[in-house]
Amino acid sequence: MKLLNYTSHKVTLGLTLHELHLTSALIQEGRISHECDSPEGKALEDGIRSIVIRLDEAAKSGLEFGGTH
Repeated sequence: MKLLNYTSHKVTLGLTLHELHLTSALIQEGRISHECDSPEGKALEDGIRSIVIRLDEAAKSGLEFGGTH
């Protein structure tokens, strides 16, 4: 994991695909074990899951993504 940029309100990290998968699993397990049903927690889990799916599909088709979105 690399710290790419930060401000007092925002952090930009660079993760490997493996680290992203681990992050996704930790968020999901944390929400389950703490019974966290907050909209913010759900949005975070859904966002990370969406990124993992997009990157997995891109890897299968040989594409690469750039940028910070």
